[in-house]
Amino acid sequence: TVVFLRMLFAHNSCCVGIIDSYFSPTKEKERITMIRKLAPLVFACAAVTSVSATADQLDTVIQRGTLNCGVVLDFPPMGYFDENNEPAGFDVDYCNDLGEALGVDVNVLNLTWGERIPSLVSGKTDVVIGS
Repeated sequence: TVVFLRMLFAHNSCCVGIIDSYFSPTKEKERITMIRKLAPLVFACAAVTSVSATADQLDTVIQRGTLNCGVVLDFPPMGYFDENNEPAGFDVDYCNDLGEALGVDVNVLNLTWGERIPSLVSGKTDVVIGS
């Protein structure tokens, strides 16, 4: 638990010093009490941070008016190109439904299996649908 708290507060050397001095081996009961008090706060901060990042991305999609949706299009019936060479399949339908719910246009991007996560990290796609 001390290692976890050190990693969590590593950016602030003052917090690390306080944690190191507080968690001496002679204060076992106090340490357990402190961890029980700090744990909900730590997890609440982590949850709020992740929610705000998600809300920012959603706001960006709505403001831009286009949802960049990554789909693997070589896996029928989930994703494929139809007779008019247009993206089709269950995953494409899901992208279209999501775009309709958000009130934005949908840009379906053809991805390989290996490109799915890197496309999210790089910002090429806003969402990746995979069955």
